[in-house]
Amino acid sequence: PDFVKKHSHLVPSGVPYVSTSKGIHVKSRKMMSEAITEAFGERAMEGVQRAEVPLAYLSGPSFASEMVKSHPMSVVVASHDAWCAMRVQQLLTSRTFRIYTTDDVIGVEIGGALKNPLAIGAGCAQGLGFGQSTVAGIVTRGCQ
Repeated sequence: PDFVKKHSHLVPSGVPYVSTSKGIHVKSRKMMSEAITEAFGERAMEGVQRAEVPLAYLSGPSFASEMVKSHPMSVVVASHDAWCAMRVQQLLTSRTFRIYTTDDVIGVEIGGALKNPLAIGAGCAQGLGFGQSTVAGIVTRGCQ
């Protein structure tokens, strides 16, 4: 959020700002979506009409190393502004990169943050030689 606040004036009006940050901003103890909205100030405030800078949050199980190899993957973009989510989807979707849309910003943020420790646990289980049943059990229990 500090970076966003410092450089928010460089984002043109009407251009969606897409954040890949998730979870809790430690300094403010707010969700990243709340901290980023505050960093943009009035430019990101939604009301009767679209915000000057519509905000979107991109998350998903994706790895850059696989993306550059054109491995198929799907992610989700969340926004309180349906137009913004659909616009990001239109701009970034490709033959191998599928984007789904939702208005559940908090759900995407929390899910994106919680998947990381689950993935680490699953990787540890796999590294210890356990099979897919163990990995599936970790993921299943972690999602409850």
